[in-house]
Amino acid sequence: MRAFVTEMVLTELSNLKQFDIVFKKKGIQVERSLDTLYCPKCGSNNVEERAWVNPNTDEISYNDSVEEEDCWCGICEEHVELCTLSELWEMFGDIPVNNDDEIEEDFLNFPVGTSKIDVWHWFDERCPNNLHDDLMYPKNDAV
Repeated sequence: MRAFVTEMVLTELSNLKQFDIVFKKKGIQVERSLDTLYCPKCGSNNVEERAWVNPNTDEISYNDSVEEEDCWCGICEEHVELCTLSELWEMFGDIPVNNDDEIEEDFLNFPVGTSKIDVWHWFDERCPNNLHDDLMYPKNDAV
């Protein structure tokens, strides 16, 4: 029986090599910065921005005004207008929520019917401090 389980695990591990899957230890978080840019369609931070490179000096110069066609999401594989976490939080504020605290429109990769608390957890995992302090009630807001 042990040999069978070992063979099964090894077979599955070789199958996983076909996919781009990354395993992380619990507690290791994604980068926590309010300056990180995300795809507004899927929420991924696997995004790119077009820049100019001087081939003689390797100096990189960025556009002063970034257009949607200058940005790319590696997950959606399309041009998108990148958003900060704060901008995504504002967009989430426009998503209707029913009496059961479920979202009534798709948001990022969260389908209709997802608990708003699950979406809050997604934001909280990306905030440098926490969702409450960074996005809900930032200290620099005038009271």
